[in-house]
Amino acid sequence: MKKLSIFALLLLASAIMFAACMGMDNEEEESDCSDYDSRSDCEDDNDCFWLDDDDECDDLDDIDCPDFEDEDDCEDGNDCAWNDAEEKCDDDDSGEGEGEGEGEGEGEGEGEGEGEGEGEGEGEGEGEGEGEGEPGEWFDTMYGNTWQNPPMFGQTTYQGAVDYCTSLPGHWRLPTIDELRSLIRGCDATQKGGSCGVSNECVALYECKDDSCDGCEAFGGEGLDGYYMHPDLLGAGQPYWSSTPVSDFESCYWGVSFPRAIIVYFSSMVDTSGVRCVYDGLGE
Repeated sequence: MKKLSIFALLLLASAIMFAACMGMDNEEEESDCSDYDSRSDCEDDNDCFWLDDDDECDDLDDIDCPDFEDEDDCEDGNDCAWNDAEEKCDDDDSGEGEGEGEGEGEGEGEGEGEGEGEGEGEGEGEGEGEGEGEPGEWFDTMYGNTWQNPPMFGQTTYQGAVDYCTSLPGHWRLPTIDELRSLIRGCDATQKGGSCGVSNECVALYECKDDSCDGCEAFGGEGLDGYYMHPDLLGAGQPYWSSTPVSDFESCYWGVSFPRAIIVYFSSMVDTSGVRCVYDGLGE
């Protein structure tokens, strides 16, 4: 009888942890985006985005490029581009002959400059522009990785994230958990090499994730809006997928949420999250 009781308890514990992997550990009770009255609460929700000029929180699926009245908000969207001439936000493919970047060494003229379309290229950023169909880039001098900047706009499933990165021109892929943790700045426990045990080599939930993986105080980082990442990184601090699986839970993958630098995990069957691709130089 005693052995049966212990066995029943073990089954119950396993069922509880499986439910957590299916989203209970990483998702709060759903709210309508319009319920949020501050940027921090709004952007802590994966499905919402704060519009500064309207001073309101909207559902990401309901936002079109022309809805962005501010250049920074516009360029957070991977499918949007700011039209300097008309001072408005357009779809990324709506302009012809315009490039982005005020960078050094980028010239004007037929076929010169780094930018989208043909002809003149003007750009913003230091030597980093966006070529035709190519993502913007940011080079991490600390760890030597080249990252997509800004990231993909919105969220997608795990398979959607893998497909999105591999569809970009060049050799882009979904980052490992070590690579994703290398983007964390200002939270010692979860930065790459910190006390949180989750890494490329330690991927089991029970063995590797402890309290130190729960990150730091919300919005206390050095990045945009207090995110725990480099100030030059654009995009929301929402949770992002890694390609590293949770070994003791089938169909679950590790990730990072940057508002608190938390090491999280998602179900590839039901969850959606953000995507920031890393360049794989080995593919050249």
